[in-house]
Amino acid sequence: MDPMKHEPTRQSASANNVYADPQPDTSSRPSRPGGLTAVCVIAGVLGLLGFCGVLVGGANLVFGQKMQQAFAFNQPPKLQEAQTKMNASINAVTQRYFAVSLSLLVFQAILCGLLAYGGFRCLSLNPGARNLLLIGCGVGPIFLIARFISFVIMQLEIMPIMQTYFETTITASAGPGNSPQQMGAEFGASMAKASIIAGMVFNAGWSLTQLIFFGFAFRYLKKPAVAALFEKR
Repeated sequence: MDPMKHEPTRQSASANNVYADPQPDTSSRPSRPGGLTAVCVIAGVLGLLGFCGVLVGGANLVFGQKMQQAFAFNQPPKLQEAQTKMNASINAVTQRYFAVSLSLLVFQAILCGLLAYGGFRCLSLNPGARNLLLIGCGVGPIFLIARFISFVIMQLEIMPIMQTYFETTITASAGPGNSPQQMGAEFGASMAKASIIAGMVFNAGWSLTQLIFFGFAFRYLKKPAVAALFEKR
């Protein structure tokens, strides 16, 4: 069989495909493992959620007192007085730790920027984004510990304020010498204490979960095999 007889056929096929899209060369492009994808997405989502927390925390820090006044209910004089004292006491605690809370919010905003940008940009194996994500995972535990300590200290100061408020309001509603209502006041104070403790436990659990993730992500991103993916980019 003469091979020259089939040469026009090959040339014709090439001519017919002259307008076809060129196929990308993927022979040297590193593939992104599933573990890296999970770390990047979780870090990015944590960063976005953290930004929401910064907005809410900042609004509460700046406009907290005005919001208390705007949502104040018309109550009997004794109950209104108790609520006013409670708000004043809580605002005093907030103002006492204003600088600490503001510093933590700024720290949180920077950390969330590192996690969100670094996490999502790492999906495209960007070396600079990996460095930012490593920094975020490295300083994240420091922020979590500082925020948790600050949260616990403030809640321990707010706890007796809330207990006094519930005792005062329930007792004032019952009037003097009403034993069942006195028991209700004690129960209300106990529930206020229990709710604050539950909040601290939840905060501890959520902080611990993030600590575990930061530790895992930092070690994972430092693996030679993972680092090599970004070097081949």
